[in-house]
Amino acid sequence: MCSVCWKKGSPKAPLDASAEQVSEPDAVVPPTTAETTEPAAVTEEGAEKLPVQTNKARCWACNKKVGLTGIECRCGYVYCGTHRYADQHECSFDHKAADMAELAKRNPGGGHFNKVDKL
Repeated sequence: MCSVCWKKGSPKAPLDASAEQVSEPDAVVPPTTAETTEPAAVTEEGAEKLPVQTNKARCWACNKKVGLTGIECRCGYVYCGTHRYADQHECSFDHKAADMAELAKRNPGGGHFNKVDKL
């Protein structure tokens, strides 16, 4: 369908009616004062939203092209050879806690072993 046919076929009356319906709820809402309104509390979910790396062919820290040599950290970003270590790119991922959880999962005994008596 071409643009001319589309304009002829599209009714303009429903658009005007929807505009009127949108303006009516604004009139129904009672005005609020600054004294009764409290600031919204910041939740951890909103604070932890991290930016997403869209271009995986560039280093997240210095934006250098990495190509096939890019190293993906456990924090989810790709880094060049200079920024590949966690202390170099100020990694937000807790490697120590994740590794401890992995060890606890793989070794349910907790690492407690009976010592062998010496002869």
